[in-house]
Amino acid sequence: MYLWVLDLWPESVLVTGRVKHPLFVKILNFIVKYIYHKCDKIFISSEQMRTSIEEKNTKKNINLKISYLPNWAESLFYSSLIDKSKYFSIIPEGFIVLFAGNIGFAQDIDSLINCAKKLRNDSRIKFVFVGDGSEKKRLLDLKVILRILKKMYSF
Repeated sequence: MYLWVLDLWPESVLVTGRVKHPLFVKILNFIVKYIYHKCDKIFISSEQMRTSIEEKNTKKNINLKISYLPNWAESLFYSSLIDKSKYFSIIPEGFIVLFAGNIGFAQDIDSLINCAKKLRNDSRIKFVFVGDGSEKKRLLDLKVILRILKKMYSF
């Protein structure tokens, strides 16, 4: 079995603050340890994940089965098959604050909204959100409510 770890569990669940019951945390830890133990190979998307995974695994050869496999898209922009101008033409002028990825509860979108609210009078700063998720609709609703529409773009 091969596993590509993009989020650490139960850390990703605990950081939201929604899961607090010690028994549930213990069950999650047990499940995660079991999965890691059964893997023949574990790929990690960040080197910082290595320590957490090693701590959860009881196999002696855990280090030998963990390999770094980054998650990126930069190679798309080196390809001659893609019309890059269509992407660059939609990016606004100015200083860009870019959020790309899952727009969910664990990403603390409220911090970005508060930041945008504080900086809304500086027309040089543009907020660009690329992605989707459970909090996207709320983000778009807040954008209108806070009247920062002119500085927030969503693709």
